[in-house]
Amino acid sequence: MLRHYGYSESMGSVEKRSLLSLSEFRELYDAKWPVIVTDIIPFWEAYRTWNKEFFLTHYGSQNVLMRTVKGRLNESVAQVKPLSDFVRLLDQTTDPTSWVYLEDELFLIQNPRLRAFVGSNYLLDENMFSLFPPEIRPWDSMLLWGGQHSRSFLHMDPYNWTAVNAVLWGAKHWKAYNINECLSVSMQLMSPSNHLAVLEEIVKGGNLHRDKLPPLFDSMGPVEQVKLFMSLIPKETLQSGEDTTKKVLKQKADVIV
Repeated sequence: MLRHYGYSESMGSVEKRSLLSLSEFRELYDAKWPVIVTDIIPFWEAYRTWNKEFFLTHYGSQNVLMRTVKGRLNESVAQVKPLSDFVRLLDQTTDPTSWVYLEDELFLIQNPRLRAFVGSNYLLDENMFSLFPPEIRPWDSMLLWGGQHSRSFLHMDPYNWTAVNAVLWGAKHWKAYNINECLSVSMQLMSPSNHLAVLEEIVKGGNLHRDKLPPLFDSMGPVEQVKLFMSLIPKETLQSGEDTTKKVLKQKADVIV
């Protein structure tokens, strides 16, 4: 399909696009092929204002979830620290075997004014995760702030969703590591291109039995399918999702020194 439109399918690089229409994004890339869109983030307030001084001035005392590594990646330690402590450790990161990485799914959610600095993205406007009950709806803006040499394990994201990473500054390398410090916001997309794969992951997880779906399910449109599917999620699953959120919030409230 990419070749049909005159674009390369090279495994050695990721296509960079601007003025990408929603229809073209869904046809060529969504749930199919990676792409770098270059003309969205520069219009965000976060792109213009977020830096170390900004965060230290306005949010330095707030707790964040972070990992520290001294040695091997599988020996990393998860901690809750004030943001100011993280920045201090960040500035000390120079060794490939000793680094810190902020991975906080709730920091922006807990600070809606700051979340508003993350601007609009027309490619995500029709995100069907908004149809999920609040108790099990994925948080849509994980703050990622990695020091030099920081990295994560090779992994597949939950729900088999389309992952979106908005790199505000620095450089992020997939299947490698961050040579430079990098600040980004991670989001996820559920669209007509991948919604059945997302729902299938929920079935595989045992959260809903396939025989609960009515015979007419396959003939329904994507939005109607997701709405119906969500209406059948057991109450105990919703309660488990709510309990998990409360647990994470409590963890962030307990500062580890």
